[in-house]
Amino acid sequence: MRMRLYQRATAGTPQEAIGGRGDLPSTQRPEASMTESQSSVGGSADLALAELVRAYRRRAGLTQPETARLAGISAAALRNLEQGRVTAPRERTLRGLARALRLSVAEAESLHLAAKSCRASAGLHIGVLGPLTISVNKVAIDLGSRTQRTLLARLALSPHTPVSRDELIEVGWGSDGPATAADALHTQMSRLRRKLGQAAAAEDARQLLVATAGGYQLNVDNDQVDVGVFDRLLARARQSRAAEQLTLACDQYARCLQLWRGAPLSDIPSLRIHPEVVRLTHLLLDVVVEYATTAAELGRDAEVVPLLRQAAVLDPLNETVHARLMLALAACGQQATALAVFDRLRRRLAEEFGTAPGRELSEAHRQVLRQDSGHDGAAPVRSLHQLPADIAEFTGRGRELARLHSLVPPADTNGTA
Repeated sequence: MRMRLYQRATAGTPQEAIGGRGDLPSTQRPEASMTESQSSVGGSADLALAELVRAYRRRAGLTQPETARLAGISAAALRNLEQGRVTAPRERTLRGLARALRLSVAEAESLHLAAKSCRASAGLHIGVLGPLTISVNKVAIDLGSRTQRTLLARLALSPHTPVSRDELIEVGWGSDGPATAADALHTQMSRLRRKLGQAAAAEDARQLLVATAGGYQLNVDNDQVDVGVFDRLLARARQSRAAEQLTLACDQYARCLQLWRGAPLSDIPSLRIHPEVVRLTHLLLDVVVEYATTAAELGRDAEVVPLLRQAAVLDPLNETVHARLMLALAACGQQATALAVFDRLRRRLAEEFGTAPGRELSEAHRQVLRQDSGHDGAAPVRSLHQLPADIAEFTGRGRELARLHSLVPPADTNGTA
């Protein structure tokens, strides 16, 4: 659970939902995902928006003054936007740009998503899809206290929902906590609230962390916790897939998975088996499989192999993940590697549980053996069809054969045996 998932060299940008049209900035497929230094919600979201607007304008062959005039904004406003100095563009500005640059519906949506991420990049952000991260206005906050980190992590797993004092005490101090744990909890929460006050310029720290009748509650917007952003992007990807817009869905799955920096809250031992952490881990595996399945239908297996490998490390007994990994490897021409994946898991299942691979994994194994990755036009296995060669010891014995024939009675002319 402490392994590091999905690193990537650069932050994801909204143009990934476009599919690389025209002269848009080239997107990096998520063979690996987010860098550790990237913000949990988008890192350089304002830069991503600036690059996106500039790329659309250049594709349209327009100058800044021409674009500004068509969009109904000032040239200075457009210049500031393209230089990354605007963190909250107005909806009217975005609509004007979409009209001036003749963006498609999907491109206009990407522009709005980039703007939304840009707005969300200011203020408080909490990341739980990996080691816990806290930042205010893109500046990381070091809480210092391990107990405060643990308490905040638990509250961030269920924002806008009260968490009981008993649960917080058990998470922070264990089941054998001191008799003064209730007072210690109150003290730690007060200190945590003061530290979160670094965001007071944009938010009221007293409203961020509030005491309830039986515990405490963290009040943040969905986009202030990476799980909220992940859920929103995942919903879009699944909607696109249901509408059979596979290329768009594939790119949206990729952007969604960029938010994962590792096993959820891998640096908080007391939350490792918390039900919500377990749910998030299973959700990650499900989404990787969905992405891989969608990519396979488009013949884009190569881009998901690294994700599948790391998902297999995260859950080394997950047969669905391993089956999809085998098929993706086979589709990339790595049949021997795919068979080795099957063999390792088969041995582990036998040694640890005394069981054989299930139907899904076994079927994937058969497909790999047939060199059938599930794609149309996959090359079938070529078999040789010929009789075995004559055996020399039973040739050239005409006299012996004649003797044998003479011993056989003639056939019955009545047709009976």
